[in-house]
Amino acid sequence: MPSLVIAASAIALAKEQNSPLLVLDDLKARKLASRLNLKFTGTLGIIHKAKQIGVLEKVKPIIEKLQTTNFRI
Repeated sequence: MPSLVIAASAIALAKEQNSPLLVLDDLKARKLASRLNLKFTGTLGIIHKAKQIGVLEKVKPIIEKLQTTNFRI
């Protein structure tokens, strides 16, 4: 299933919820979520927050691992 279809499903579900936080990395999906006034973050935002609250000790190894995949920063 293409990522945009999955993102569209997540956005549709979010519209039914009260103040959700979507995790979206796809630019088109983020633009749509923004137009719909939905709160969102991306994978890097989740990693950053995890570091802030002490769930992660180091971010660099995770970023390096992401760079070995097809994930685009």
